Order: sequence, then structure tokens, then C-alpha cells
Amino acid sequence: MFVSDQATLDVSFEAALARLATRFRDLITQSARTVLAVRWETGGHDGEPFPVLDADLTLTPAGPGAALFQLTGVYRADSGEDGYRTASVPLGGFLDRIAEAIIRAGAAAG
Repeated sequence: MFVSDQATLDVSFEAALARLATRFRDLITQSARTVLAVRWETGGHDGEPFPVLDADLTLTPAGPGAALFQLTGVYRADSGEDGYRTASVPLGGFLDRIAEAIIRAGAAAG
């Protein structure tokens, strides 16, 4: 199933990029757009790793002092589960938690 989410950060694109870069080294930056490819895995019901999310996190400017943080990707539900129902549980707040960490990084540094 395809998934997407977005959050507006109350920090400039440059500040958000600098904070994101301190945590992740594999950022791809082209012009005013930065992308981080992620794979989020969790243990399956039988204890084996089960790929949950393959996604791109994209950061773009959203005016002076703001940045847009977007997630687009594919969620692979366990074959015995309803993909929509299960996707809403682990993904609910996923992007928001990363966005909050970016914002808090500035408060911790200042």
C-alpha cells in the first residue's frame, strides 16, 4: 500500500537540513530539495524481520523560516493482516516524531 504524510517545520530549510544532516549521512541534496531514503523494519509475528516501510523523506523550503517535510513510500503489510488498519498504527506519528526531533535539536543546541 502507498503511504504519504507531511509536516511543516517552524524552522528554515537551511536549519532543518543542518539538523537532519547531523543524524543522517546519506542525504541526497539537489538545489532546494533534500531526500533521505529509509527502510524501517520490525520483527514479524514469527520473530523474523519483516520489512514494514520503504520510503523517501523529503525536505523542501516552505518560505522564510519554514520547511516542508514529506514522507512518501510503500508499506508492506503482513500477508494475514488488513494493510490499511495495520499501516495506520505504526505510521501514525512516524513523520511527526522525526519532525519534532529536528525542531528540538535547535533548542538543545541553543
